[in-house]
Amino acid sequence: NYVIPGDWPLFILLSRYGKIKFLNEVMSVYSIHSGGAWSTQNDIYKSSRTALMFENLYKEFKNTKYQKNIGETVFNLYYYLAGEYSKENDVKNARKAGLKFISQRQYNVRLSKKALYIDFLKFYFPVFNNLVSNYKKMFSIQRGN
Repeated sequence: NYVIPGDWPLFILLSRYGKIKFLNEVMSVYSIHSGGAWSTQNDIYKSSRTALMFENLYKEFKNTKYQKNIGETVFNLYYYLAGEYSKENDVKNARKAGLKFISQRQYNVRLSKKALYIDFLKFYFPVFNNLVSNYKKMFSIQRGN
């Protein structure tokens, strides 16, 4: 019941021991069907497994020229997951994903520092999210918006 993408890390790890090339042509067929171990999983599951894979690759490629790209991917995946878990009121997993993306904050290229920490607080403390939402509503009512 524990599925993780296998071909990506295999080829990435093999690239450490020799050159690889991208061939811009169809070389094989990948079958997606309703009974597949990967295709039957929801987006959160697939993203969490992919994040775990990239997190392990990050450790493997630390202090290499690939560290930054892999770190950005880890940040983006955990940021996405924190938001998705939060939408589902899964506080435990939203907090875990929040801690993961905040640990990769040096690779954040999308958010201001302020927005990053506000989002972290919203994911980590759902009550904070409600307070911010209520404050925004009150402020817009007072301003007549």
